[in-house]
Amino acid sequence: MKTSHCLLLILSLMPAWADMPQHLNGRQIQFSHCPSFKFTPLLISFGQSTSGGTYTVTSENGQNYQLQYTPDTANKTATLRVQHPHNNATINMRFETDVFGTASMNWNGIPYYDLTFRLSEHTDTTPHLARMGDPVGDVVPRCIGGNVLEINFDGAVVQWLNSQAEVTSSQPCQPTSLIIRFPKGKNAFTCTLSDGSKATAQFEHIGCGAGVELRGKQFNAEVMLDFADSLSGTATLEKFSDESTLRIRGATFRLTPAASDTACITLSDIKADTSLQQLIQDLKHRNYPTAVERLYQKRLLTLLPRILAGESVNTTLPHENNTTALHNACGLSHVEIVQWLVDHGADLNAKTAKGASPDDCIGGAKAKEVRSILRKALHQHTPR
Repeated sequence: MKTSHCLLLILSLMPAWADMPQHLNGRQIQFSHCPSFKFTPLLISFGQSTSGGTYTVTSENGQNYQLQYTPDTANKTATLRVQHPHNNATINMRFETDVFGTASMNWNGIPYYDLTFRLSEHTDTTPHLARMGDPVGDVVPRCIGGNVLEINFDGAVVQWLNSQAEVTSSQPCQPTSLIIRFPKGKNAFTCTLSDGSKATAQFEHIGCGAGVELRGKQFNAEVMLDFADSLSGTATLEKFSDESTLRIRGATFRLTPAASDTACITLSDIKADTSLQQLIQDLKHRNYPTAVERLYQKRLLTLLPRILAGESVNTTLPHENNTTALHNACGLSHVEIVQWLVDHGADLNAKTAKGASPDDCIGGAKAKEVRSILRKALHQHTPR
């Protein structure tokens, strides 16, 4: 696969949404501004809950803080209260995956908005709290030459932004990693990709964080790094085009010594997939001749964006006979959408309000192909 095309395929990696955590035992949480390279407002390493989600942690100046974590599973939200004789905070968290989400914070009456947070396993056994970028700002390296920068997108969230910087869709990102190897003593390099084209990478220290600019024939992207310590932290990737921006938030990164001095840029573990975003755009521009086909099209253009935004692939339309996207894709005989839905766990035996299965709804010019997809999927799921 051409490395220069890899960034275009991240958006197609979409697993199901995971459950939020019920406790923070043995975890570390990093709150960041967006863009994340400004500074880290809060970094907390939790020990074990003493009772009912209550934790005791020590700040950088030796002060003890009491923290109370209260999850709301039904709404995928949580409240984290920080208590101290002279410092108190209420943090409202909304989980977008099981380890990443957005937050707002009120610290001693001062509001902070547009925060993101990322949970990770806590390897240090000492619970602690670092406030408002200290001592995080002192640990950002000025040069990362001779190191491998590995960015892991497991648990991150993919967003598409239009030309007005408005988020048009959001969903979890499947595990993959971006690896950038810097030559010794250099923060910038040019390398040749597998397709023969040239690409450049440049690391820049910015305040209490850093950024990596990636430029090549097929991509124009920036990676923003928010350090939790001198070797790891959270990352945000933005890939730019004339009409939209692809943003991946809540990734993690780490720096490790490079075994080779050869510069490279590699995006690993990619599986090619037809993007649901592309299928929706294609469906919008199709002109169907019959009223029935246009009805199926209208229903799909209602359901698919909701699935893209994180709802179940089996979401129904109560006022449209309780049909799922698979029912309507089968009725429209849209092979690519049927295949995408089947690949992403659509219920092959879902019933409408009138008792019809997706198989019962198959029609149109490509009915044979659609029926073959369902038959194959049913055969694979039938116990032997």
